[in-house]
Amino acid sequence: MAQVSNDKPFDVIYSFGYYPILGYLLEAYAVPILNNGQLSLSFQQIHVLTAEYYGITGIEKEAIIALDNTNPKKLFKRFYNGKKTIKSKEWLYDVLDEKTIKTQVRPYIETQIYEAFEKISNRKIFISKDSNPMQQELNVIKDTSILFHLRRDERGTIYFPTFKANGETIHREPKANVLLTHTPPLFLIENNLLIFNEKLDGQKLVPFVNKKFIAIRKEAEEEFFTQFMVPLIEEYNVYSKGAEIISEKHIANAIIEISKNLLDEDCLMLKFKYGEKIFPYHTTKLVSVHLEKDKENYIFHRIKRSKIWENHKLSALLKLGLKFESGSLFKPLNNITSIEWLISNKTKLKENGFEVKVQENLNYSLLKPEIDIQINEKPDWFDVQIQVTFGEFIIPFAQLKKEILNGSREIRLPNGEIGIIPEEWISRISELHEHNIKNSGNQIRIRHFHANGINVFQDTEEYLNSKHIQLLKLGKPKEFSVPANFKGQLRDYQKTGFNWLLTLHELGLGGILADDMGLGKTIQTLAMLCNIVTDNSKSIEKDIPSPNQQNKPSLLILPTSLIHNWISEIKVFAPSLKIYLHFGYKRKKDLDAIMDKSDLIISTYGIARNDIETLKKYTFKTIILDESQNIKNNKSATAKAVKLLHSKSKFSLTGTPIENSLNDLWSQMDFANPGLLFNHTKFKNYFLNPIEKDLNDTKSIKLKELIEPFILGRKKSQVAPELPSKAVQTLLCGMTTEQESLYERIKSEYRNEILLKIEEDGMQKSRMHILSGLMKLRQIANHPKLVKEDFDSGKFDLLKEKLDISIENGHKILIFSQFVEFLKIIKSHLEETKLSYSYLDGQTTPKQRNQEVQNFKENKDIQVFLISLKAGGTGLNLQEADYVFMMDPWWNPAAERQAEDRAHRIGQTKNVHVYKFITKNTIEEKILKLQNKKTNISDKIINYEDSLVKNFDKSLIDKLLN
Repeated sequence: MAQVSNDKPFDVIYSFGYYPILGYLLEAYAVPILNNGQLSLSFQQIHVLTAEYYGITGIEKEAIIALDNTNPKKLFKRFYNGKKTIKSKEWLYDVLDEKTIKTQVRPYIETQIYEAFEKISNRKIFISKDSNPMQQELNVIKDTSILFHLRRDERGTIYFPTFKANGETIHREPKANVLLTHTPPLFLIENNLLIFNEKLDGQKLVPFVNKKFIAIRKEAEEEFFTQFMVPLIEEYNVYSKGAEIISEKHIANAIIEISKNLLDEDCLMLKFKYGEKIFPYHTTKLVSVHLEKDKENYIFHRIKRSKIWENHKLSALLKLGLKFESGSLFKPLNNITSIEWLISNKTKLKENGFEVKVQENLNYSLLKPEIDIQINEKPDWFDVQIQVTFGEFIIPFAQLKKEILNGSREIRLPNGEIGIIPEEWISRISELHEHNIKNSGNQIRIRHFHANGINVFQDTEEYLNSKHIQLLKLGKPKEFSVPANFKGQLRDYQKTGFNWLLTLHELGLGGILADDMGLGKTIQTLAMLCNIVTDNSKSIEKDIPSPNQQNKPSLLILPTSLIHNWISEIKVFAPSLKIYLHFGYKRKKDLDAIMDKSDLIISTYGIARNDIETLKKYTFKTIILDESQNIKNNKSATAKAVKLLHSKSKFSLTGTPIENSLNDLWSQMDFANPGLLFNHTKFKNYFLNPIEKDLNDTKSIKLKELIEPFILGRKKSQVAPELPSKAVQTLLCGMTTEQESLYERIKSEYRNEILLKIEEDGMQKSRMHILSGLMKLRQIANHPKLVKEDFDSGKFDLLKEKLDISIENGHKILIFSQFVEFLKIIKSHLEETKLSYSYLDGQTTPKQRNQEVQNFKENKDIQVFLISLKAGGTGLNLQEADYVFMMDPWWNPAAERQAEDRAHRIGQTKNVHVYKFITKNTIEEKILKLQNKKTNISDKIINYEDSLVKNFDKSLIDKLLN
């Protein structure tokens, strides 16, 4: 057939054609229009690829797509799942079986036809014959109604349908009908194509394609009425003569019944009873019909539901605190069981006209359970006794605990019924069991510091009156006098921190001082140290003993780079402290002589690890870890070593108690208060996994309550309102042409490589490869020279511009980068322009570090300090600077905040401006967005942000590399 050209008049028509095996298909054709306006005999079938050529777009093109889906080749791809390689024609004629056609292929075809048919309402429709798609044009009749007729007399019964549209009956002759589709039905009577105005099962029309009516013999009537007419009358309009159809009206009853869902969970089922007929609420069946035979007469009893009345009952039920579960099943909105809800609302349900039932196979008790908890305080713990009653029945606690720990909420009562343990009891009893330190018996024993996080205790008189608990209240530490040997002035919040440290020390407990960088953790600690080495210092509260008077020193462990900082601070604020520096190859191997002569021994993490066998022989007054994130890895040798040390109290100082995971917090708290957060396995199961993996807010709150007395962290905005503002601005930098080309090429290579490796090896084994690829992209975003390409950098050009302006205006600037090689590029630029600078990275020795800091502080000609993020993120006080340039974003924004706070700290008098240099359309921009969107688990615990790196998954990789 010749191609129909679109530059000459043509029309688009649709035609039903019959195909062996597949049945009727609907196809689109382009047909030229003759000069007289008639359609020519030429035609061209239209497919998806030629639709737009013939001007078919939008909704009608969707129709063409649907019809293309019925093409045998498309059907072959969709339905053939054999292993043998065959062609679509072979599948159609040799493989496709009748059952598959009837149950799968034909229903799919009809769905596609009807979907298309709804979108071509303005086109001419034909039926094809003898390869001519325009054999006969069809008259499409919409909104056709159907009425089924039943006529019964002494000879038997006949059954037939009639059709009406636009008020007129459509006459039907046998053998002149075609059922083009079944679902929904498209029924052809001569040249009239009927589209029905109600949902109709096309199977009901099959008998009438070739017959005027169906005749039922007398002896087959009852079976026919029961199996066929009853469901027909329930679904459709039926007019009957000789068999009566009675529409009955009944006063309905609403039933709420305890039931089980598919998961065997307790639910409440809503049902409605009309006469003897019961309808579950969710069923769409609005009519129920049952057949009555009275001698030779048949009566169809028809009961219709009242959805308005049922919805009124539903509304009343929902107002009582239920929510949809599924189908006709409901559950309470709160966390109580369905039975508990039923017991609580029995009276209201009856007032609203509900009948309350329990399924016979569910032997539940409707008695209301009660629990009585008695708490007695001992010197180091609380003893807890629990009694449970169901009405007159007293349940032994051992029996209750056994059921709860087995995960059951059901308990067998003496009368044989099943009592339901309230949901809130589960968490309360489980919580007590989790913290129980007694291994046997019915009694539970809870350590004092665990009681703070257990809800059972919170409102009890014993808990509220406990002296031990009162001492732990974060907002109410005991007042201590600042000792005379402390030569400084404590701000109000620092005085609170000083009191908090001493309160814990007196109780023989420890804590984590987690104030923002720059708020004076060192000063607060020195004030405490001065207090505990002073023999005559007394607490204001007379009932608190004076500080430990044994002649023992305290121990301070810190990074090597901070030794000079501490010595400098001690000289200013605590010059009377007798200190011994335990480090260097000439250090003493035996500290016996030192212990009697020193107030404070200062050592480093490396030395403490190496000398642990010596240090663990002594008991110190207190042990302090500065920058305690150094022991965040509980498996490290350093962490294991410092936890072997002995003292009355232990403290961690850190601005970032959580860098990557709650594991960091556990390790540091395990040093300060061993046992507070249990052993690591229990902590992981009880807190870490529920919080980090399941985002369990309840466990987050529990953890926060538990650690609250032992971690003190204040933000600058809370305690230092006089501190000048810190303005943070993101500078989006474009890339040079060569830089952008390089970035896109490397991104493409790494994306395919990384995703393939994840597919082959899994996420965990691919992690280092992922980080390596992402690192290279971040380097290119900074400067191509970092990957040995001699191209210019858009970011570097903007940096030079900002540097010139800032230096000209007399500002002092800190420049941070994670990439030492990038700092060296900047360093070369400063040397070329003859600008003086200070420099600090991981290779800088402690002595050099101190010298570089002093040069920057004291020399007005040095306006720039180049610092690697890891080497300079802690332990620096650089409030002389008022500009901070962050050259690249880090996965963990807390590391960036630490760097910013080298300038924004107590003592700063100028507004601090932080500029984040972000290269547009690169991984840097996406890291920034991910930081903003990241769910902040740790903030719920101690106001700190979690790391992104820990939670890489494939979707995150896709976002970063797209």
